[in-house]
Amino acid sequence: MASDEQNDKQHEPIDYIGLNARDYPHKEALVDSSSKVTYLTAKQMSDRLALAFMELGLTKGQVVLVQLPNVVQYFIVHSALQKSGLVGLNLLMNVRSREIEFAVSQTNSAAMVIVPAYRDFSYFEMVKDVQSRLPCLKHIFAVGPDVPSACVSISNLIDGYDQQSYPANCFEQSRIKQGELKEIRMTSGTTGFPKLVNVHLRKYHLTRQSDIINRFKVDHSDVFAALAPLSGGGSGPPCKAIAQMCGCKVAMLEKYDTQKALKLLESEKVTFATGVPAQMSMMVRHPDLGKYDLSALRAFYYAGSTIPYAVATEVEQKLNCRIISLYGGLDAGYQFCTSYDDPEDVRRRSVGKPLGRTVEMRVVDDQLDEVQPGVVGELLVREQKRNTYYSDKKENVNLLDEQGWRHTGDLGKLDEAGNLYIVGRKKDVIIRGGANIYPAEIENILVKHPDVQSVAVVAMPDPVMGEKACACVIPKPGVSLSLDGILSYLKDFDIAKYKMPERLELMDSFPMSGDGQKIMKRELAQYIAAILDAE
Repeated sequence: MASDEQNDKQHEPIDYIGLNARDYPHKEALVDSSSKVTYLTAKQMSDRLALAFMELGLTKGQVVLVQLPNVVQYFIVHSALQKSGLVGLNLLMNVRSREIEFAVSQTNSAAMVIVPAYRDFSYFEMVKDVQSRLPCLKHIFAVGPDVPSACVSISNLIDGYDQQSYPANCFEQSRIKQGELKEIRMTSGTTGFPKLVNVHLRKYHLTRQSDIINRFKVDHSDVFAALAPLSGGGSGPPCKAIAQMCGCKVAMLEKYDTQKALKLLESEKVTFATGVPAQMSMMVRHPDLGKYDLSALRAFYYAGSTIPYAVATEVEQKLNCRIISLYGGLDAGYQFCTSYDDPEDVRRRSVGKPLGRTVEMRVVDDQLDEVQPGVVGELLVREQKRNTYYSDKKENVNLLDEQGWRHTGDLGKLDEAGNLYIVGRKKDVIIRGGANIYPAEIENILVKHPDVQSVAVVAMPDPVMGEKACACVIPKPGVSLSLDGILSYLKDFDIAKYKMPERLELMDSFPMSGDGQKIMKRELAQYIAAILDAE
């Protein structure tokens, strides 16, 4: 933790930047492609910005949308929002006007923080258009050097306050307190149009984060790298919470590029990388991997999707580090985690054990009877206390069953030690003539094929068997693949004949979720069904 002094507050998220500024004032806290700030500077910047927000008339409880890439100001803005009692609503950079208009109208948002342009797209023009239809959105704040005149510059707001012009306790009344709404999350929309999730500040959540710190074996000497968007699950939880709680430095990539990622790990002597499985796979297969000194790296955290065992093994061996996974979601929070000290097979195959003392789990069959270790069933989770609820109250009605269990829709199995192994989504199971085919089993083998870049196995309709397996494959550049070749490869792994794909569909890309971390298998299956209808 940032401090062991017992007279400090109960170490709520808002406190850590101040504690770190006190304990490590001149230590680098945040690093992006164009700037570096110490913990003391970060505290001063967030203090001034919070005061500026309040002076502009923004009041406690109002919602502020934040759509920023991985830049230093991301942390400064969120810290300032919490100090001034404003509720942040994070948006991924690929979210566009339809979703923004939905979020503003649902929350009556008073302001939005953007970067004016990013990847040849004008966020300013998009938000200005939304503002013209929803006048509740009074303020557009922008970060960066080239701020349009119709926006308010975040840098100018920060520079407008002298660091001696405000008392140390000036945020005692405004700051977000226990039980209050602290942020709103937008789900990635894997099941349809995005939903908004209200997150309240609860003390037990800090207990869960402390459990993660113990499992990660993190202390203030660690250097984190944010390779995936901070607004998503790949880098957000460890870099926004764990690193700040421990007083670690966070180095970040504004947009992902494998060579730049490797350079960042080397130049910043990163010990704890964070990202998504796709990034991990690209890094270990980069032709220049051996040119970089990654000797400081000890761990690679991932979330967002499961990782094939072959890729997990390759990451640990080629990067000489240990992988750590976090399982859960933006709507329910993160509930399972592996440990740095877990055995090799547990790290590479499982999502670990429940976090804290408030999470219960069961793996059940279709009759809701608990199954034995090693048997696949649906994962049910129950929390003694909750801090997340859908903003639309109707969405919460069927969220839990009568006993308070959440039916996750994920299929998994337990080992004798209580570690959870996710094998797929219940809705993705292919039922061929009454026999279950778990796509992940086939995908985890095919991803090791030397000519396969990415693979997804989905159901395709069949008049006789009901469903059959279709392998959708993105091949590596310059190679050709055939169904016979795929089947021949699978036979070497003793796969049962009924599980074999009966169609191969070569593709250039897959439909992805809003955060870019998960393949939209429902859409992919619909695409295959449409092709079959047209044949």
